[in-house]
Parts: sequence; structure tokens; C-alpha cells
Amino acid sequence: MSQLDVKEALMDMGYSNITEDSKNYRMKPIYRDSSSNTVLSVRKDTGFFIDFSKNISGSFAELVKLSLGFENEKDAKQW
Repeated sequence: MSQLDVKEALMDMGYSNITEDSKNYRMKPIYRDSSSNTVLSVRKDTGFFIDFSKNISGSFAELVKLSLGFENEKDAKQW
């Protein structure tokens, strides 16, 4: 997955106000309430995510599942 693909997919999911540093995109999670615009970090190269407040992390497919409310990771990967 290229850097552009990760950012485009994040925007397609509904993420906005995406900021970036050298290796990560940072944003507010759409799957829960948060007052922080940088608590969710997504690696530009792999899509691996970390939600620092809830201490959860995983693959990009897991983030898609969580963000869009899919029942399983298979559906998230097809998206």
C-alpha cells in the first residue's frame, strides 16, 4: 500500500483534518468521541494504526473495520 493510497483511503472513510509527520498521519478517530486531533496515528508506509488514548493498535484492515463498523476483517479488506 503506497503512502498516497493510505491517505486517500483515510479520506474515503471520512477522516479529515489529517496532519502528518515524517512517518505517520495523525487525526481524530471517527469511531469514538475524542477532543484530540492527533490521538490516532497511522503509518504512511504500512497503514498500521495506534490509538494512543484507548491503547489499541492493529493493521489497516482492522482500522477500516473499526471505523466503518464492519462485522469482520474480510469485509474491511474488500472495501
